[in-house]
Amino acid sequence: MKKDKKKISANTIIFLMAGILILVICFSMVGIAPMIGHFKLIGHRFWIIVSIHLFSNIFLAMGWFILFTRKISWRYFPKFVAARMAGDSTTFINALGSIAGEPLKALYVRDIVPLKEGLATIFLDRTIHTISNTFIMLTGIVTAIFVLDLPPASIVLSLSLIAAIFIALFIVVKKQAEGILEYLIIKMPDFITKKYITDERMRHIRALDDEIRLILHNRSKRKQIIASFLLHYLSLLVISTLEIYLIMIYTEPASGYTAVDAMFLYIFGFILTSIMFFIPANVGTGEGSYALALVMLGFRPELGVTIGFIRRLRSFAWTLIGLALMVASGMNKKDDAAKGAGSEH
Repeated sequence: MKKDKKKISANTIIFLMAGILILVICFSMVGIAPMIGHFKLIGHRFWIIVSIHLFSNIFLAMGWFILFTRKISWRYFPKFVAARMAGDSTTFINALGSIAGEPLKALYVRDIVPLKEGLATIFLDRTIHTISNTFIMLTGIVTAIFVLDLPPASIVLSLSLIAAIFIALFIVVKKQAEGILEYLIIKMPDFITKKYITDERMRHIRALDDEIRLILHNRSKRKQIIASFLLHYLSLLVISTLEIYLIMIYTEPASGYTAVDAMFLYIFGFILTSIMFFIPANVGTGEGSYALALVMLGFRPELGVTIGFIRRLRSFAWTLIGLALMVASGMNKKDDAAKGAGSEH
């Protein structure tokens, strides 16, 4: 066990150093002076960029909230927003990222809904989130076909990739409706299941699968599932595009940037950082991807590094807010919501 921890720690350090190296290369190419100038131009408007992500947190929390099979009063919705923010705050400080934060969200609202149901909806919400991210990638591929001067071979490859992604999504959704957790356990190597999957844990896994199936096979919830997908897709795409566009017009208003350019930067950066997921906190890859995307669009790369840094600072600001909510929740032992929740479910 200690060897595994040392190996994980060593790999993390190696990948972090690789990210720092990419960051150093970016600075050596564009210099620090342009970024300092951009920060001066943005000034106090940085807090406008930070504040618009409150809407993203609200919409994403709503996408989770509407998945519950039981009826929950909307007066508890602010706690679901807080749970989302608290869980997502672990992405910035934990090597496991959002994976570690997902169960935390269910724990945060366990006084309103049973933990088992909370975990089931979190798993489904995470699947919807992943599908939304996939559709964002597809949006990027389609945008690239129209925005960039791609050769015919690249267009054919892009369309083939779109078809492959849709097939993969169909398989994932089908397996989830049949019981994806148990399916994944069965596909694991025997030495892992024998060591970690006890009969008691398997009962919990099957119970979660039952909860997920209950939601997916509930015809009355299909509209909510579609609505959840749209909330995830639009909040991620629109808010992130708006954020990048604001940075562009605040720093270089005369450069002629458009909202489509901002959307392309966001999606290209998202795809590249997803490919290089092994680099902790996307150090260097975010800044480098935005700089590269600007060059592909025919602009200078300096602003790309600034965009990466400002988005990182915004993430850090919301991480502090999420951590503050976690601390406040831990210190507040009395919760009035717990008293009235049962009567309204």
